[in-house]
Amino acid sequence: MIRWAWVQCSIKNVEIADFLDALLKAGITPRKLYRETKEVKLDCRAAEYLTVARLAKSNGGKCRLLKKQGLYFRIKNGLGRIGIWLGIVFFGACIAFSQGSIWHIRFMDMNGIQTKQAEAVLRQVGIYPGVRSSEELLLQGETALVKEQIGFGWASLNFEKGRLLVETAPAAPIPDIKTTSGEDILAKTAGTIVAIETEAGTPMVNVGDEVLPGDVLIAANRVDRKEEPVLGQTAGRVMASFVWQTECEQSLHYEEEQPCGILKTYRTLQVGKSVIYQQKETASGKIAIRHYPLTCMGLPLPGLWTEENVLKMRKIEGTYTETLAKAKAKKRCLEQLEQEWKGAKITEEQESFSLDGENLHYSYKAKVEADIGVK
Repeated sequence: MIRWAWVQCSIKNVEIADFLDALLKAGITPRKLYRETKEVKLDCRAAEYLTVARLAKSNGGKCRLLKKQGLYFRIKNGLGRIGIWLGIVFFGACIAFSQGSIWHIRFMDMNGIQTKQAEAVLRQVGIYPGVRSSEELLLQGETALVKEQIGFGWASLNFEKGRLLVETAPAAPIPDIKTTSGEDILAKTAGTIVAIETEAGTPMVNVGDEVLPGDVLIAANRVDRKEEPVLGQTAGRVMASFVWQTECEQSLHYEEEQPCGILKTYRTLQVGKSVIYQQKETASGKIAIRHYPLTCMGLPLPGLWTEENVLKMRKIEGTYTETLAKAKAKKRCLEQLEQEWKGAKITEEQESFSLDGENLHYSYKAKVEADIGVK
């Protein structure tokens, strides 16, 4: 048990029994009583010390203070300092005022990537450690988390006494909706039919047929037994094999940026909308920005550190080898094929190229299988 204000004193040249009897009559209960031949030691409250000394003197003895004990004597020197009390009051006022500010943001049930994405979205609407919370601001954050389409179908921001709790639920996957139409499915290009998947309508071709652009692959309308037209709908896929080719030009000369020098870091401390500390110099290069909350010995505080890592870059020039230039040209051709015929399967391919000193002229030809149906 922590004592507030106690003292240890020594009393000499008294009749011990009479002195203790006098203490008890005065309402003083001594603690840690220790008796020697002509001396007795005891602990009493600091407020009772003068009474103990008076009783010792009236009994013909002498009282001497040996030790001061308790919390009061440890903080006594600071009790008279106004500056300390003003500091405590000011600190308490700051704590009370800043309860309306965000000290810490906790993201519930999110992995590292989701947390970083959510932090970035909230910063865009002005939600980060140090800013004052409001219902309007929290509503903006909830709306932004859902509208940014980063995988959240529902979001809730709950603020209480400095802590912001962010809860989300994943968005439900959008099912594939297969729509039907009353239009015929036509051939987009010439080719040989390799597979037909009809979901609605009447197929007009068979596997192995040769078709031309504009030929009807799946018809929407059909005729009944009386040879009268019956309106219908079409849906499905018609896979065909055809030849696709393209050309592109790849420069042999290149210019790229390479890092040089050391990585420089500049930090900015922001509390709310105010910048408290900024370490900034004019610098150019590749910049990576990182945000992290202000803490003291692991405890969060209402502030945000922004760290800019700047890596100086320099331009270099060079010449691609023939093999690398050809690989880059082919990659561009394949990207074009995927853009024109999504999911196309390559069964055969041919390539050719020529050099003129500064450029590589590349020709690509492939036999592919893809859905050629179009409405």
